[in-house]
Amino acid sequence: IYLANYYGDKQYLKDTAIVNVKGEFTFEGKEKLPGGIYLVVLPGKQFFDIIVNEQNFGMETDTKDYTKNMKITNSVENKAFYEYRNFVEDRGKKGEEVRKLLDSAKVEADKKKYRDELVELNKSVVRYMKDFIGKNPTLLLSKIFKAMTELDASDIPQSPILPNGRPDSTFPFRYYKAHFWDNIDLNDDRLIRTPIFHNKLEQYIKQLTIQIPDSIIKETDKLVAKIKDPKSELFKYIVWY
Repeated sequence: IYLANYYGDKQYLKDTAIVNVKGEFTFEGKEKLPGGIYLVVLPGKQFFDIIVNEQNFGMETDTKDYTKNMKITNSVENKAFYEYRNFVEDRGKKGEEVRKLLDSAKVEADKKKYRDELVELNKSVVRYMKDFIGKNPTLLLSKIFKAMTELDASDIPQSPILPNGRPDSTFPFRYYKAHFWDNIDLNDDRLIRTPIFHNKLEQYIKQLTIQIPDSIIKETDKLVAKIKDPKSELFKYIVWY
């Protein structure tokens, strides 16, 4: 059995363990594992994610369904993580059912009904994360949820009026870009060991930045200026990228 960790857009092997005849195994070491999302990789390329923040905890599950059957001891982070995973999987299954109904619907009123149901299912996941963040502000999972949160169109103020009397059409984009990093703690290196940070960085540099050296340098300078410790993993990763 392998233990791996996310780092940027890749996964790296961290440790190995041997499974006994009861199906039990332990990863242990003298040094603390850096916080982040790790993968427990089993034979047949099967795996499940765990959150490493607490250092001593146990997990038990069944290979028929890792998420649904997961039982956790001594880990607030992983208990919350798997409650979220089960919630999302439940919403995903309901979403598949609604999409099938939408695809087979003939009447426009029915199509609208099913589209609205899909929108509501997505909103329920967002509400779940926001509610969790409010109740558990100190958990790593809350920082991960915040980093996953996209700025909604309703959060963008009304565009200012230009001298010609028309709304500034560039304002929504500029506002979105200016507030892109609001929910991401660039001084918490644990986020580099999640599958989230690299995608955010890539989106910002490739999609929101003009692809010429001067613009890329300017945006990189802005980003690294937000980081207090130039020896941090996030600082090094941003500059390397």
